[in-house]
Amino acid sequence: MVNRINRYQIYISIQSRATTQDSYGQQTDTWTTVLDTSASIVPVTGREFTAGNAVQSEITHQIFTWYSDLIKPEMRVIYGDRIFQILYIMNSEELNITIKLYCK
Repeated sequence: MVNRINRYQIYISIQSRATTQDSYGQQTDTWTTVLDTSASIVPVTGREFTAGNAVQSEITHQIFTWYSDLIKPEMRVIYGDRIFQILYIMNSEELNITIKLYCK
């Protein structure tokens, strides 16, 4: 059995973007934290390509954390002063226990 207590030793914030208008009518993006959780971050080398005519994505990090249905691909991860864009999410064990975030 994996020791799940010590697996995730850093703390991250998951943020969601909202677009609002400023007093001049210009659209501006604001980010709101939807979840604070523990995680582990692993750097990745190489490239991940999507099929067909879709945009090529470069994965730089995998972030492992606890499952939450609040986390969506259009969100971002904050770790200290670093920002990771979530490209896609995989339910690691397909049991809704942990997830893997593919980020750049």
